[in-house]
Amino acid sequence: MAAAITVPGFFPGELMRESIIVVGFALLVWVQRLPSLGPVNRIAGMLASSSLYIYLTHWQVYPLIEQYNAVLALFGALTFGVAYAALATRVMRRLPPRGPASPTRSGAPLTPPPSTAHPVLGRPGTETTTSSGFSNTGEISNGFA
Repeated sequence: MAAAITVPGFFPGELMRESIIVVGFALLVWVQRLPSLGPVNRIAGMLASSSLYIYLTHWQVYPLIEQYNAVLALFGALTFGVAYAALATRVMRRLPPRGPASPTRSGAPLTPPPSTAHPVLGRPGTETTTSSGFSNTGEISNGFA
């Protein structure tokens, strides 16, 4: 919560922006799960997994489109970043592995991860969570539960 204390005054004259950031910090700290819809989780997960590429490319895309429409520029930059992430991932998968052989390349069998029971339904293996904390059960986890 110490991070939230540093926000006021960070964006001079933008009280709404600072308020949203402080509320976001509070949600991350105090709320373990938020109800959400599956399609929203998929979109949020896709944006989260592409965030580095969005950050790296938006400097080139956004200014080109902003002069016409700021909202279109935002969606254009997001779309380009997601597409660039998909392309980079595809290229990286085609590259030969570096370093010691991975279990899949060496022929050693992979053991599946231990199955976890769904928190509500109790059935094993019915929940999947991405590294960004978004699950297919309609909830967003902060990763601390």
